[in-house]
Amino acid sequence: MSSPKGSPQQIPLIQSQRTDEAPFHSINIPTTPGERSRTGTFDQKDCRICLMLSNENDHQTTAFDPLIRPCLCKGSMAYVHLQCLQRWRKESLKNQFTCEVCHYQYNLQRPFWANVIGSSFLKIFITIVLVLAIIVVLSYLVKVIDVYAVHHYPNPQDPNWLSWHGTIVIMWLDRFYVFVGVCLTAFLGLVYMIVSIVTKPSGSLPTTMPFCGCFGPMDYGAAAIIFIVLFGIMAAATGVFQLVHNLLSKLLNRAQERILEVTEA
Repeated sequence: MSSPKGSPQQIPLIQSQRTDEAPFHSINIPTTPGERSRTGTFDQKDCRICLMLSNENDHQTTAFDPLIRPCLCKGSMAYVHLQCLQRWRKESLKNQFTCEVCHYQYNLQRPFWANVIGSSFLKIFITIVLVLAIIVVLSYLVKVIDVYAVHHYPNPQDPNWLSWHGTIVIMWLDRFYVFVGVCLTAFLGLVYMIVSIVTKPSGSLPTTMPFCGCFGPMDYGAAAIIFIVLFGIMAAATGVFQLVHNLLSKLLNRAQERILEVTEA
């Protein structure tokens, strides 16, 4: 037999799968917000988006998706699940920072480490450190191959050896091995640049390389080598910066903004 119009309906709760809880029973739940206000059932918190009642006994669900009061709405519109509100903010951009009902501006809080990760200074700093680390690692690799594979042992008494390696040695590295490490890093940067150009759409590629031309005598070979090395280092730094940017962006996406709950005065 159907209930009269406007009266609360008898909605059965889903029977729990746990054997230690009470068996199947039912409670009165008003069907409209007006009925909730008249009957006073808004004291039992429920989400205004998914309309599900809060289960304070489920501590794991409550900690992951708490039922909060993010604005000044009252009654049946007061509470909402945090995850429900986050999804609603993503879908409704105009209501991303304010409540669409009471127009209260949400009190947003972002973790401190999220602001640090999002800074450009950190990306540049990590890029410089990684490029220098690549140069040092390649320099040591060249030194190991030269000494233990080629058997080119250091000989400070040989003038020819001194003309290449010099007299300054820092942490088992001299200028020759550092220069070779820089050249290898530049070579890797040029490879990255070529691969990036090839993988781009053909319509976006320039017909010629900027700031380059087919002029100048071969007497400027040393300057050309220095230019190529510097260009390769810049290309390597660009590749490392892109990698750092992608990794930090993934970490930043996990650092969601936290919406603080409004407390009654």
